[in-house]
Amino acid sequence: MKKIPWNQDLHMGITFIDDHHRKLIHIANEFIDAANRGHRPRTLTHLMKQLREHTVSHLETEETIMTSVRYDKRSIHVLKNERLKVVMKGFHKRLCKAEEVTVKDIQFLKKSLLHHIKDSNHAMNKSMELLDTKKIR
Repeated sequence: MKKIPWNQDLHMGITFIDDHHRKLIHIANEFIDAANRGHRPRTLTHLMKQLREHTVSHLETEETIMTSVRYDKRSIHVLKNERLKVVMKGFHKRLCKAEEVTVKDIQFLKKSLLHHIKDSNHAMNKSMELLDTKKIR
């Protein structure tokens, strides 16, 4: 299974959000690498827990920013964030029960993360082009 490459398509232009996204990708790639190497379920579950926790923290940060800048599509974005949280929780639960990861699982995980970064955040970024990020840190 291929790792997720960081590229310009994933770059949002808001440094600390890009840093969050890079960390999400980094943890996901650690998980993919561990799955490729056949690591024990315990290792995979631990990495998935880290990914899930960072995802939730990241999404909460985004929602705080959206509130502070009065982002007009916040409610839609929050619904998408909730879906990603459900995906992560479900993936983690399946991993704990099945103690294995399939190629299909990894593909779904990658698709979910990339969708969040590319689609949801790029839409938000268009509304925040003039944002002075120093004000929201």
